[in-house]
Amino acid sequence: MSKLSDLVKRYLRDKSSGLEDELAYFRGLPFPLAVEYAANARGPDGKVLSHQRKPGKKVLARAAKKLLACLPQIKACKSFEKLLDLIYRETADVFGFGKLCRYDTALRIGANLKLSPTLVYLHAGTLKGARMLGFETKQGVLTNEQISQHRPELLRLNGADYIESFLCWLTHHWKS
Repeated sequence: MSKLSDLVKRYLRDKSSGLEDELAYFRGLPFPLAVEYAANARGPDGKVLSHQRKPGKKVLARAAKKLLACLPQIKACKSFEKLLDLIYRETADVFGFGKLCRYDTALRIGANLKLSPTLVYLHAGTLKGARMLGFETKQGVLTNEQISQHRPELLRLNGADYIESFLCWLTHHWKS
């Protein structure tokens, strides 16, 4: 068994439930509240979720205000990719609300709308993890085809959102 297979098993055993719990929380909120809490990165305990502590509450609140102003457009999104594009457009002028904030916000709102990513988006730790595994990263995303050809062990994870989470987690657990 390869070292990567062992890490995938470990992630599935120890870490993946955290992502599932977070997404289940956002699935269970009323839609407007899910948008507000997702953009403010507010978890079940009311605190800012770990990935969005760096931008700060003021930046998150500015992004939330922008997204709350376009609830009908958000609700009309029929794919995660359309949702992510909308979030990028609507928050483009919110300094400090970067790629990771936009992706995580889309993931949380997407959970509420039953929209999941079909691509693995590369940003911050995810990009580093993909590079560690030898993926070509210029496109900014990984497809299932790339993953199945290069690192099929990752397909044991439950979808693109879990692969994204694993790649970030991997940067702290890979020992070459």
